[in-house]
Amino acid sequence: MITVIVPNSENETLIKEICCILEKFGGACFVSQNSVQDFFAVSPSFLFFLTDTVCTVPSKNTVLLHTDTDADIKLPKNCRFERIITDYTESKIQKNKVISVGMRRQNDISISSTESGNMHIAVQNTIYTLSGKEILPCEFSVLGNTAAQHNAILYAFTLLLLAEKTDTETLTIKL
Repeated sequence: MITVIVPNSENETLIKEICCILEKFGGACFVSQNSVQDFFAVSPSFLFFLTDTVCTVPSKNTVLLHTDTDADIKLPKNCRFERIITDYTESKIQKNKVISVGMRRQNDISISSTESGNMHIAVQNTIYTLSGKEILPCEFSVLGNTAAQHNAILYAFTLLLLAEKTDTETLTIKL
C-alpha cells in the first residue's frame, strides 16, 4: 500500500477524482477531517490522507502530494517521504525525491499531447519507483478517461508509475 499525504484541505475534489482513476488499479481509500470514502478498497493499493497538518510520517512507501504552487510546505525534520509529487519545479523540500508534474518542459512528467480521448504523457527525466526500479525517459499512451482534470490524470499516472502499475513494455495504460 502507498500512503499519500495531501496537505491542503482545499484539494478534496481533486483527490476524489484521483481516487476514482485509481479505483481500477487496486482501489483507494480517502480519509479527511470530514469523511472517509472507499473507492473499491477491500485492501486498497492507495491510502489518501487530506490534512492541514503534517507532523510525522510513520510508514514506509509514503508520498507527499503537494499541489499548492504558491506556498512551500514546512515539514518537521523527522518527516520523511519516499517521494514528493508536486506541480511546480522549484522545491526546497527533499529535492532529491521530488517529481514535478505539469505542462512545462522542465517538469519530470508532462502531457505531451491529447487526441480524441487519448493522451500522451512524457516521462522527461529518469524516475525511480518506490522499490527502486529505474524508468528511463519515454512516452506513455493513456487511453480512456481523459475527460478528467489534466492535473488529476498526471498525479494518478505518477502514483501508478511509482507503484509499478504501468506497463513499461507496451508504454500504454487504460484509465
